[in-house]
Amino acid sequence: MLGHIIMAQTSMSGPETYGGKRGVKALVEQEMIYPPSAYEQKIDGDVVVDFIVRSNGSVTDVKLYASSGNEELDKEALRLFYLISWIPGEVNGERVDMQDRWTIKFNTYKYDRLCRKRGYRHLDYEFEHISMDPRIFGETELDTVAQPKTGHPDVDLERYLILNVTYPEEAKRYNIEGSAAVSFVIEPHGGLTNIHIEKNLGGGCPQELIRVLNTLDWTPAIKNGHAVRSRQFISLGFSLGGVQGFELLPAQQSGVMF
Repeated sequence: MLGHIIMAQTSMSGPETYGGKRGVKALVEQEMIYPPSAYEQKIDGDVVVDFIVRSNGSVTDVKLYASSGNEELDKEALRLFYLISWIPGEVNGERVDMQDRWTIKFNTYKYDRLCRKRGYRHLDYEFEHISMDPRIFGETELDTVAQPKTGHPDVDLERYLILNVTYPEEAKRYNIEGSAAVSFVIEPHGGLTNIHIEKNLGGGCPQELIRVLNTLDWTPAIKNGHAVRSRQFISLGFSLGGVQGFELLPAQQSGVMF
């Protein structure tokens, strides 16, 4: 009697960054500060970082796989790397520890173009005391949570979103209704990074919410008198009758995954 060999199928996906490749590109373009000595000497180079993304989204075993050949560029690469939030890899639908590799390229010519595009060479900070700690702090660890700057004292975030979010045409066309949710990190200078769609309603709804969020500056969270990184979660209801059902939730604990 012939035996039957059953091959088990394995489904595997690698770690991903919050916001995908586009989100990391936006983070680097917003946060990169070319080291002055390397810039003045017109030093270019690539840095490759090896690391492990754990099943809870934390990152360990970080090391340089390939150096740029310049210590200051390597330091800036690692500083940027630690700002990135990660979604764990999966095997057969279960989150697992997984090794990965990330590359960042430094080029003074492209950096000049980037600075012209974004309008600054150095980040502006609202507060004198800034924490360089890359950790994302939860609400229970903070003195004050981050607050949006809507430009008018009588307009809170909910009102701002209602006034500025436009119901996507695709969602109208297919009668898509429901809530879309995103999370994001507020950096110590008030800019947003690691924008991630937590609930994808479809029809372009979460993308429209992200578009409007990107028009805002924020007052950063404060911990022990220093501006620090924090994460917020926003849910917004979309119905054919209008935008409604707003909810804003600061992450309660550091490093939380929604």
